Amino acid sequence: MFERFTDSARGAVVLAGEQATDLRHGYVGSEHVLLGVLADGGAGAAALAPVTLAGAREAVAREVRGGDEGRVGQRPLTPRAKQVLELAKREAVALGEDHVGTEHLALALLDLRESTAARLLVAFGLDAETVRAAVAGTAPESVPSARVVRLPRLARLIPARLGPSDRFSPEVHAAVAAAHAEVPLGRRVEVEDLVAALSRAADATPPADARVQRIARAQARRRRRATSR
Repeated sequence: MFERFTDSARGAVVLAGEQATDLRHGYVGSEHVLLGVLADGGAGAAALAPVTLAGAREAVAREVRGGDEGRVGQRPLTPRAKQVLELAKREAVALGEDHVGTEHLALALLDLRESTAARLLVAFGLDAETVRAAVAGTAPESVPSARVVRLPRLARLIPARLGPSDRFSPEVHAAVAAAHAEVPLGRRVEVEDLVAALSRAADATPPADARVQRIARAQARRRRRATSR
């Protein structure tokens, strides 16, 4: 579910769980995702200004009464919270971005109009158009250079299986050829396609021992046919 989420977006979901625990709620709902985005303080929180974490927490506490103080362990995501995460992915795609940041979570919170989070944000005076305009005027969350795709072993298939005419970019060729090279997360889709193609190629290429056995069997068949004539 979180493959394309930035560190901040993933952190916001973790913070949502912590907010639910602090409020003694036995689940993580859209309202907790809202609190997680605000607690993260990234692009999503900026798009939701002037709503603050303290103000939103107070509103959530009024809206939903606590009472699950004895619960231990991870809180489950409600269906609406899961919808928010899926809508965030769609928002990222609609904006032409291949990662999901907290700004996309902020947009998704208002997309789901019947959710508690959307009701609270509307009560604070925000609407989808206002937040969308704020997101458009805010630089998207950067993808840390430390977030990379590592491609061990498959590099050995490159020379035999791919040439300069293939649709993959030079950076991806170079990254895979280096085996442990770092590939920016922004190229992840392309890299995943490449890995899938290479994996298929690897599956279609029999091991050396199998090839030797196959050649030996073929030679034996030819000898049998020759002696039978």
